[in-house]
Amino acid sequence: YVDFGVMGWNMPKVASMAWVLTTTTGAFGPSELAIPTEFKDIYDTAVANTAIRPEIIQEAGIIPKKYLLEQNYPNPFNPTTTFRYHIQNSERVALTIFNSRGQIISCLVNNYQDAGIYRVQWDGKDLHGVKMPSGMYFAFLNTPSYSKAIKIILVK
Repeated sequence: YVDFGVMGWNMPKVASMAWVLTTTTGAFGPSELAIPTEFKDIYDTAVANTAIRPEIIQEAGIIPKKYLLEQNYPNPFNPTTTFRYHIQNSERVALTIFNSRGQIISCLVNNYQDAGIYRVQWDGKDLHGVKMPSGMYFAFLNTPSYSKAIKIILVK
């Protein structure tokens, strides 16, 4: 399971890399959201629809010993926030922003990355370049070897 922390969300890996997002507590009560089997299906569609693609910066010469998605900074944020994450092995990486209903808001990263430490910014806009309202969102880092979600707050 991937522990979403705040709302009691967790995400078990199931056969064929499929994911099921389950909320067990919180404002929306119990619910499930099935996420398609392949990274490619959901994230390539999201990236293709992204109006502005963020720049991904790899920090030079550092190979991390473990996977990690750090808390974004600043948090709460307005108008932009930065995510820093560690990739231990070279593999496919997706960093996606979801709202509290489990809908994809933006796909910041969706590609193969070498092992290293990376930074990427989110400007608070959705896939079509529209500014999102104040509220709670989730950043979800997903690789074949690691998954983690963090709560982020956009304020205006």
